[in-house]
Amino acid sequence: MAKITSVRKQFGLYFRIILLLLLATTLAYGSYSVRSFAQKLIDHNAVSLEKYTASFSEDLITLETFNRQMVYSDPSFRLLSLYNIPDVQRVPEQYYLRKIIQSHTPSYGAILLYDSVKDDAFFILGNQLSQDQKRSAEIYSYLHSLGSMPEDYGFENQNQWFFSSDDKDPWLILANRQNRLTMFSCINLSAYLSRYPVPVYADQSSTILFFRDQIVIGDTFMEENLPGSDSLLTPGSSLWDIFRTGYFHCTTFLDDHPVGISVVTPVSTLITHMLPQIAYMLLIVALVMLITGIAYRSLRQLLIYPLQEIAAMSRQSEDPAVPAEPAILPSRHYQEYSDIKNALLALRDHIITLENERNKKEQAREHALLQYFQLQTRSHFFLNCLKSLYSMLENEEHVRMKNMILSFSSHLRYVFHDTLSLVSLEDERKETNDYHRIISMDSSILLILEEEIPSELLSYQVPPLTIQTFLENSYKYSGRKDAPLLFTVQAQTVPYHDRMYLQIRCSDNGRGYDPSVLEKINGEMDDDFDQYHVGINNLKRRMAILYKNDFQMAFYNQPGGGACSVIYVPVTERKELL
Repeated sequence: MAKITSVRKQFGLYFRIILLLLLATTLAYGSYSVRSFAQKLIDHNAVSLEKYTASFSEDLITLETFNRQMVYSDPSFRLLSLYNIPDVQRVPEQYYLRKIIQSHTPSYGAILLYDSVKDDAFFILGNQLSQDQKRSAEIYSYLHSLGSMPEDYGFENQNQWFFSSDDKDPWLILANRQNRLTMFSCINLSAYLSRYPVPVYADQSSTILFFRDQIVIGDTFMEENLPGSDSLLTPGSSLWDIFRTGYFHCTTFLDDHPVGISVVTPVSTLITHMLPQIAYMLLIVALVMLITGIAYRSLRQLLIYPLQEIAAMSRQSEDPAVPAEPAILPSRHYQEYSDIKNALLALRDHIITLENERNKKEQAREHALLQYFQLQTRSHFFLNCLKSLYSMLENEEHVRMKNMILSFSSHLRYVFHDTLSLVSLEDERKETNDYHRIISMDSSILLILEEEIPSELLSYQVPPLTIQTFLENSYKYSGRKDAPLLFTVQAQTVPYHDRMYLQIRCSDNGRGYDPSVLEKINGEMDDDFDQYHVGINNLKRRMAILYKNDFQMAFYNQPGGGACSVIYVPVTERKELL
C-alpha cells in the first residue's frame, strides 16, 4: 500500500524554499546594483545642477539690479519718464541711455524701453540674437507688442520675472515702470542654454526647463516620453518612478526665482556601467528560474489536480451530455485527493438529479401555461358561427354554408394546434385567410385583406395566431361601419446585433388604438386588461415562453389614421422551438 503524504506539508516546504530564494535575490540585486549606481548618478547630477543654477540665479540678479537702478536711480531715465519734457531735451538723454544699456545688455537677451505716450519702443539686442537679421526683425515686432500690451504676455507686477513666448523661443522678462517709460529686461532662454549648456550625464539626457509649474523648454520630450508626469517637481527620482517610466531625473530650483531645471536620463544609459551587476543578476535569475521550474513541475500535479477535477465535474453538472474527462492522477497517492474526488462525484450526481427534476417541472409548467393561453378565448365567436350556419341552413344557402363549415373547421383545427410547436408563415397566412372568409360571410362590414409576404419567407416559423390575432382585433375595434376596412400584412427580414429577425407588420385604416390601450399594450402585461384585449396579451405571453423573451413588439397609430402593430422574432425554420 502506497504511503499517504500530506499536501499541506509538501506545499509548505516548496513555498518556503522559493520564498527565501526570491527574497535573497531581490535584496542582493536591489541593494548592490540599483541603489548604489542610481544614487551615485543622481548625486553627481545634483551637484552639477546646483552649480549651474547658482550661476543662472546670479545672472538674473544682475539684470534685476541693473533694471531697478536705471528705473529708480538714473537721472536720464527719470528725466525721460516725465510727461512734459520737450523733445529737444530727450535726444541727448536717449543717447546716454543707449550707451549704458548697450554695455549691460547680455548676449543672450535684450533690453527694451517703451514710451507709452508716443507708443515708441527702443531695443538693444544681444550679440547672439542680432546676428540673424530676419530673426532680429521678428524679435523687434514681438518686443514692441510686449511694450504696448505687457498684460497680454503675462506681466502682473513690477520687479517680478514672468514668462512669455514668441513664435519660436521662450523668454523670461522683468519690467519696471516710471511714469510714461517702462524698462524690460528680457532673457531668451534658448539662447541662454545655447551659450551656457546644462551639464548632463550622457548624450541621451534631455534638459527640461520650467517656470513655476509650466514647462517652457522640453515640452515635446515630455509629451512623447513622460505624458502627465508631475514627478519633475521633486528634486530626484524615486525607485518607483524609475521602474515605471524608464527615466530618472535630477531637478534643481533657482534661489528666489520661480525657475527650475531638470535633467532627464534614460535608464538604459546605466547598462554600460552596470555590466557586472547585470551578469550577477542574470545568474541569480537563472538559478531561481531553474529551481522554480523544478518546484513547479513537482507542485503542478499537487495544486492543479483538484482544480481540474472541479472544473470537469462542473461542466458535466451543467450539461450531463458532456462526457466526463479522464483526470491525470498525481504520480503518488494522496488521502486528500481521494476525499475530494469522492465528494465531487457525489455532488455532481446530486446536482444533475436536481437539474433534471427542475427542467421537467419547468417544461410541464410552460406547457400548461401555453395550453391555458391558447384556450383563453371568448366562446361567443364559436356561438356566432353556429348561429350563422343555422341561418344559412334555414335559408337553404347550401354553397355558402359549405364554405363556412370548411373555413370554420380549418380555424378550429388551427386554434387547437399544439402550443409547443411553431407553424410556418405559410400556415399562418392560410389561417388568416380562413378567418377572413368566416367574418366576411358573417358580417356586413366589407373587410379587405392585403398581403405583402415574399415567397421565400413562407417557410419561416412563427407562433400560431400571430397575424390572425391582429386581424380579429382590427375587425372588432376599427370603428369602420360604413366604409371598407383594409387590413395589410407585410413581412421582411431585418438584421440586429449580427442576427437576422423576421419582422411582421400588421396595419389597418380604422380609427387606431385608444391612447389608454396603447399605454397598456406597450407596457407590462396587466391581467385586468385581458378581459378586453385577451388576444394581444395572450400572444405576448406565448412569445415570452417560446422565445425566452428574445422578441420585440411595438404598437402605435399611423399619422394618416389606423392601428399598426410590429413584431420581431428570431428567424428559424425549425418545426419545434422547445
